[in-house]
Amino acid sequence: MADKKPSSIGQAINNFSFLLFGLLLTLAALAEGSTLKGGLLGLCALLSVAGAMRFRIAALVASARGRRRR
Repeated sequence: MADKKPSSIGQAINNFSFLLFGLLLTLAALAEGSTLKGGLLGLCALLSVAGAMRFRIAALVASARGRRRR
């Protein structure tokens, strides 16, 4: 999965929707303020943006593992 790029239209749409949903959750968390609900919304926003960047994160982890093994 580390060398896989969002080459299909479906993957690009999926990444875009994760990113857009993450941004919307960020706005909702900021509007909610520093409450438990706001914190949970912020966590969900962070995880959604991480889902959008999953291919880049996997590539970084794979390259870090490769550097340690040499």
